[in-house]
Amino acid sequence: MEQLRRWEIVSSGISLLGALLFGIQVWLHEVLTGLAVLGLGGFFAGSLLAVVKVRCPFCNHFLGLFGPVGKFCPYCGDQIKK
Repeated sequence: MEQLRRWEIVSSGISLLGALLFGIQVWLHEVLTGLAVLGLGGFFAGSLLAVVKVRCPFCNHFLGLFGPVGKFCPYCGDQIKK
C-alpha cells in the first residue's frame, strides 16, 4: 500500500511540474519553446506513469490518474488505504 501511495505522489508531481513548465513558457514567450515542449513531455510522462503504476494491488485495475478516491477499490471492494 505504501508503494501505491509513493507512485501516486511521483506521477502527480511529474505531471504538475510538466504542466507548470509548459504553461509558464507559453505564457511568457507566446510561442512553443524548447522548455515548453519539455514541460509537455513531462506532463504526458507523469500521466503515463500513473496509468502504468497506480493500480489496485489485488485486482490490478487502474485506479485513476491521481489515485483512488476512497479507501476501497471500486472494482473488487478490497481495502486499499488503512
